[in-house]
Amino acid sequence: MKAFFFLIIGLIAGSVFGLITRPSFFLIGQLNWLNVLSKGHFVGPIEGFFSQGMIDESFFYVLKFQAIGVGSAFILIMLFNAFTKKGKSKGKEKKKK
Repeated sequence: MKAFFFLIIGLIAGSVFGLITRPSFFLIGQLNWLNVLSKGHFVGPIEGFFSQGMIDESFFYVLKFQAIGVGSAFILIMLFNAFTKKGKSKGKEKKKK
């Protein structure tokens, strides 16, 4: 259960960092975070036609940081499990007759 929470925290941290550092475009600036996360669902048809490439670029930028956050959380989980279970013996010892 701890591993699941670490992965969720990594996903949220990657999303937040990706949204904060998403690219800025010439004469537009940073796009609205709701349009970035929904990949342009709330943009009108005319604006979407001209800005869909920028929306896609920002969405994939955030997606990369989400993957980095989940990957780093997964690595931390593996390291945590390796160091905490190192001293414990696995299974029962065989009895000698």
